[in-house]
Amino acid sequence: MDTGVLASVIYDYTSGYPYLVSRICKLMDERLVQEGLFSDEKDVWTKEGILKAVNILITERDTLFVSLMEKLDAYPQLRDVLRFILFQGKDFFYNPDDEVINIACMFGFVKVTEQNRVEVANRIFETLASEL
Repeated sequence: MDTGVLASVIYDYTSGYPYLVSRICKLMDERLVQEGLFSDEKDVWTKEGILKAVNILITERDTLFVSLMEKLDAYPQLRDVLRFILFQGKDFFYNPDDEVINIACMFGFVKVTEQNRVEVANRIFETLASEL
């Protein structure tokens, strides 16, 4: 097992979001072999195993995703900002006085880059938000 490569692939999807990292590893460790998707525990810990775990994660009903969707319902402007970023490629720059951007940061939907741009926090959230 090449832990460096596996960590990099997981980071590519999660940007280090702790719950998502843990959930992917839990799915790999506890479900993929039991469901017959891999022959044994060693075969799971590959890029293919990570991708299967990510696929399960984004297609199941998860408490984190339910909570995030409830927040989008409660804050329609937040949904609009995510649509602008994802579908129109609009750039938003972090401004501490922008209430919607602050809410998006607080809920973990977005992150602020070194260039002070706002972008969706990780690929998993991008995938979920693209279904809005």
